[in-house]
Amino acid sequence: ANIEREISTLLERFGFSANAAKAYLSLVNSNPATGYEVSKYSAIPRSAIYGTLTRMEKMGIVIRSEERRVGKECRSR
Repeated sequence: ANIEREISTLLERFGFSANAAKAYLSLVNSNPATGYEVSKYSAIPRSAIYGTLTRMEKMGIVIRSEERRVGKECRSR
């Protein structure tokens, strides 16, 4: 967990928000994942995760796909 905090801090230095950094680390560890899964693994509330993932998609950090039966999923680049 300590290494994840260090990586999160570095990502924030590169312009990631705190939530984007947590979401990205979650996707690195569990890729691909649905918004629900990213929310669960990153401890970002579901009410905030979809906005975070949309902003990350616009920045080119994640790719959204609709391949899973469950719904949309995201992949880290």
